Amino acid sequence: MFSNALSSNYLDSTFVVEKQLEQLVRDNDKSTLLKMVDYLLSSINTHEINYFIDSILEMVHKKWNIEKEQDDTNHIENTPIISNKIILSNSDGKHLIDLKDIIRFQSDGNYTRVYIRNSKPILISKTLKEFEVQFLVFDFERVHQSHLINIHYIKSIKKGNLLTIELDDNTIVPVSRRRKERVIASLKLKKPLLLL
Repeated sequence: MFSNALSSNYLDSTFVVEKQLEQLVRDNDKSTLLKMVDYLLSSINTHEINYFIDSILEMVHKKWNIEKEQDDTNHIENTPIISNKIILSNSDGKHLIDLKDIIRFQSDGNYTRVYIRNSKPILISKTLKEFEVQFLVFDFERVHQSHLINIHYIKSIKKGNLLTIELDDNTIVPVSRRRKERVIASLKLKKPLLLL
C-alpha cells in the first residue's frame, strides 16, 4: 500500500504518505501504522524519515488527545517532552528526566520500568507500546516485545543464533527473531561501527 507512495518524486510521495498516515490514525490502525514506520525506516534517507515521523507523531498525539477527551475510560496519557526532557508521572510524583539519561524501557505487564542513568528505575502505568510510538523520533529502538533501548548506551552486539545487545549498565537485552533484520538495518544507519 505505502511502498507505491514512495516510488514517485519526493513532493508527491510526501503528500500521498501524509494522507495515508492521516487515514491510519483516523482508523486507529496502529499495527499498519507501525509497519509503515518500519518500511520508512528501511527505505528512505534521514531527512525524509524525520519529516514522516514528525507527521506520524503529530497525528497520533492529536488522535489520542481527542480519544482521551471523549472517553474517560481511556487512560492513554501523553507524556510531555519539552526541550529533550520528559516528564514521567507515577505514584511518587512527577519526574523531569533528560532523554539522554534514559538507558531503556522494559515492559512489566501494563506498566513500564524506565531505567535511568545514575538513578533507580521508575515504574510508570503506561504500556511499552505507548512509549515506543512517542520515542520513534529519538534514538530509541524497539528490539524485543519487552525492551525499548537508547542506542547511545549500546556497549556491544553479540551475533549468533540469538542476537543480544549489551548496554553500558551491563544489562543483556535479547533481540527478537522477528525484529532482528529491522534492528540491524536501523543500527547500520545510526551506529554502523557496532556492526563491523
